[in-house]
Amino acid sequence: VPVIMEVCMKSATEVEKPLGYMHLLRSMFRALNSAKFDSLMRDLIPSLQPCLNLLLSMLDGPTTADMRDLILELCLILPARLSSLLPHIPRLMKPLVLALKGNDDLVSLALCTLEFWIDSLNPDFLEPSMASLMSEVILALWSHLRPLPYKWGTKSLELLGKLGGRNRRFLKEPLALECKENPEHGLRLVLTFEPATPFLVPLDRCIHFAVGAVMQGNGMEAFYRKQALQFIRVCLNSLLNLRENVPAEGVSSGVLGHLLISSLDPSRRRNDASDMKV
Repeated sequence: VPVIMEVCMKSATEVEKPLGYMHLLRSMFRALNSAKFDSLMRDLIPSLQPCLNLLLSMLDGPTTADMRDLILELCLILPARLSSLLPHIPRLMKPLVLALKGNDDLVSLALCTLEFWIDSLNPDFLEPSMASLMSEVILALWSHLRPLPYKWGTKSLELLGKLGGRNRRFLKEPLALECKENPEHGLRLVLTFEPATPFLVPLDRCIHFAVGAVMQGNGMEAFYRKQALQFIRVCLNSLLNLRENVPAEGVSSGVLGHLLISSLDPSRRRNDASDMKV
């Protein structure tokens, strides 16, 4: 078996398509892990580090999706007892994180591997070994916290519970949450013309320009800044459903129309910088 493993690793670096050798390694690793071969496991200990070096170098290089999944699986099923894998656990964290983000088979394997480590290792040893990528591990587990019928939600919750307070202590960086700068449908104005034909006018761009005008400071005349501030105030009142200084039926077309055109109509300009409050 050590000879087969060595030949597979050497040939995988020399041929253009090493997928066959990788499949052979996977079949051999699965067979070794499915039974007790203590003496054979001891013979394979010197080959663990070269094999892991090869797998990680292939993982960092250009690979197809099938080859990448196969490499991740090989990293997590190395034929060795946990005591022999202890020095390599920090290097196995990257394949573990990638497996947690992979297909169902890889997620299942990664969760089982992580649970085995948590149950078998002392936290004082496990924490330093996982510290470099612990935040990514926790975030990957969080991504699986979904209700049934999702298969991995319960197991992920169990692992977070076993980690205890550690699942929050390692979250030092801001969470990379998906968000939109504006809602999908922002603030819009409904205009109706005879004979009762309504259409929507989005105000997001107008609000953006108004905020820019207010924040320019002395770069813009006070009249325009005040009109922009009043426009923002009316939009904010409408968005927050505030009724102060807003008619009960909402923002009248006259108020909003005045604010929209006053900055464009020179006849409505007046020098009122003294009473402007920003």
